[in-house]
Amino acid sequence: MRRSRVNTDISTSQASLLQTLDQHGSMRVTELARRERVRVPTASNAVSVLEDLGFASRLPAHDDRRAVIVAVTPEGRMAIRRYREEQATRLSTTIAELPDGERRRLSEAMLPLHSLLELLEHEDGAARSAAAASSAASETTARAS
Repeated sequence: MRRSRVNTDISTSQASLLQTLDQHGSMRVTELARRERVRVPTASNAVSVLEDLGFASRLPAHDDRRAVIVAVTPEGRMAIRRYREEQATRLSTTIAELPDGERRRLSEAMLPLHSLLELLEHEDGAARSAAAASSAASETTARAS
């Protein structure tokens, strides 16, 4: 399915990046790229656009002066809120236009879909934890060498 731009300040992909930052907190561009499943240059370019819009900022990392941390700004949080509201309105309007039988089937499917999403989030979380542990072990081993 093609991602479309809704009548808002940000695109779907920009909203995704901002939501990731809002949900998980400030992080390096490499971590943002990994979470969004995009290449680092793609994430970096997107962050630059979000910076130009005033929705994100780059800050010096406390543990490494060469690195930067990306953070969502208050304006970025407002943009996310508007985006979510517009998406919810759009979805609600579309569902209301469905025939009764389709709305009923959609309603019946919500619980299994919710369970599936929770399972996927749990698996993603476990995979992220394993990757973080592996990365930390590699860094510790490299420093010890």
